[in-house]
Amino acid sequence: MSDPFPPALEGALLSRKFLAVVAGSALGGVFVALALGFLALAAYLALLDHLPPWQAALSVAAVSGLIAWIALALSMRLAGRTVDRVKTGIKTSAVALVAPRALHFAARNLRLTASLVALVGALLALLRARSRPENQG
Repeated sequence: MSDPFPPALEGALLSRKFLAVVAGSALGGVFVALALGFLALAAYLALLDHLPPWQAALSVAAVSGLIAWIALALSMRLAGRTVDRVKTGIKTSAVALVAPRALHFAARNLRLTASLVALVGALLALLRARSRPENQG
């Protein structure tokens, strides 16, 4: 049963989990490739007793290709579900909802603040110029 309220995305936790997944996947991938290579070699050597070498190699390659195609199809389906879950998490994240409005508010207030600073600076320059003795004539 899926969670109706996915957890909010947190940067540090997400980064640590991502690194752990990448490291574990890389290590697992190396050993899976090694195991499959030796399995294919064992299948080839077993088929040599019944088939010529080229047919044994072709048979092992065909079965390996079929297994690879099935694995890729399943992983693409799983990847699609994962992308959908991440999109849902981003849409329900408070940071993702508030950030565009907060940036717009900050940009709008930055212009206002810069305008006020320029106005105050101009007024101070005008008052300073009027208080000089050469301008009081």
